[in-house]
This record gives sequence, structure tokens and C-alpha cells, in this order.
Amino acid sequence: MEREGESEATKSLQRPLRFRKDWKDIDDRFDGVFTYAPGKEYLRVMDAHMSAKREATAACGAKVADYQEAFRSGEKEFYELLATEEQEIQMVWQVSFCNGSPLPPDSRRMMALLHRYTW
Repeated sequence: MEREGESEATKSLQRPLRFRKDWKDIDDRFDGVFTYAPGKEYLRVMDAHMSAKREATAACGAKVADYQEAFRSGEKEFYELLATEEQEIQMVWQVSFCNGSPLPPDSRRMMALLHRYTW
């Protein structure tokens, strides 16, 4: 029975999620943006956050909320690193996700990484 006031979004965050044992290659996503800097650095940061979350949830099982938490903390760390880079590198990252999609860039990255890290 549905709990009083619990939204669909809240319920979806509690769904089980299975992390992959080995991360899937996504070099073909976004025209290869993850193959070179700064995309390669982005994946290094995100891989570390997802690995830590996978390890932390191994005993009790991961939920979608765990993935979302690791994604947000990884993005925060990456943008802090990106802020220290030259302006040209920052611009390369920003334009890499301007392809006319109706989804915001962080949502598109979240979906691409969901494909990389989960079943």
C-alpha cells in the first residue's frame, strides 16, 4: 500500500539498482567527448565516486538514490576541478553538450553514466 504523501519521484529513488562489476565503455557517447580532456578527467572523477558508492552499498544493496548521490557528488568535484582549468578547456566541456536536446546537459550525462555503471 502506498504511503500517504509519497510521490512517484520519491518512490523511484528507492528502487533497487545493480552496479556493474566492470564499467562499460561509453567513448561513443556525445561524439567521443569522454575520450579526451576534459571528458576523460570527468570519467576518472565519476568512476571514483561510483566505485566508492558500489563498495559502500555492496552488503545491503544499492538504490537509485545511491546512484544519484554519487552522480551529484562526482559532478560537484569535477566542476571544482574544471574551475581551475584554462578557459578554453572549460568552454570545450560546456559546448560538448549543446546539441539541441530538450534534456538539460546534466540529465543527459546522468543517463549516459547510468548506462556505464549499472545493469
